[in-house]
Amino acid sequence: MANFAGPAYGDGYPGRAEIRVVTALPDFADKLLGLTQDLADVYKATCRVNVRPGNISDNPQYTITLTSTLLRRALFDDSLLPRYDAIHAIAMEQDLAADFQGGLSDAEGSLHLPEEIECPHGRIFAAVNSDRRLLGIARLALVYKLRLEPGSVSTRLSSKRGRIHTLRGHEIVTRKNSYLIEILAGAKKKWLTSVGRLLWHPEKQRRAKILLATFGSR
Repeated sequence: MANFAGPAYGDGYPGRAEIRVVTALPDFADKLLGLTQDLADVYKATCRVNVRPGNISDNPQYTITLTSTLLRRALFDDSLLPRYDAIHAIAMEQDLAADFQGGLSDAEGSLHLPEEIECPHGRIFAAVNSDRRLLGIARLALVYKLRLEPGSVSTRLSSKRGRIHTLRGHEIVTRKNSYLIEILAGAKKKWLTSVGRLLWHPEKQRRAKILLATFGSR
């Protein structure tokens, strides 16, 4: 559940009796499908994957759907908004904290390779989400459960709603404020060994291995 909660809150779309997670990466879709099937087996639910052509992106979109009113209600309320009590319970549970952070990082995070770090205060990781409260809970768990230095984990406004940018010739206007959580280089070793090693996203996993090889022995 902790592994699934990260993608569910980061890239998930709840329905009345289901949670859908979307990705454009076939390798990551395979891992998500395996995880979702395991949950479905435990809770006597069902899961499926659909593949559709991309619209803005050229890549096909993989939608993994977990059909379960029980699990949807465990993570989202009946207005289909996140259940912050559930987020807090998962993120702040000692045995689940790292798995939740790994799942959220797979969904929303980006890692910066060593050559991009020019000073000891640079960041190695950042995640963007429109849900400031979700990122606030994630920060609490990083500091109080995974014991990262408080000054090395920060949250702030990333971009305001109404921001306009162009992707593949399509103009996109953001409808919500975006917030950023970042791990500064001072917490690099502890974050990499507790969270970075758990990543499933293939590109982020590759970068985490490079960072671990670079900083893990220091």
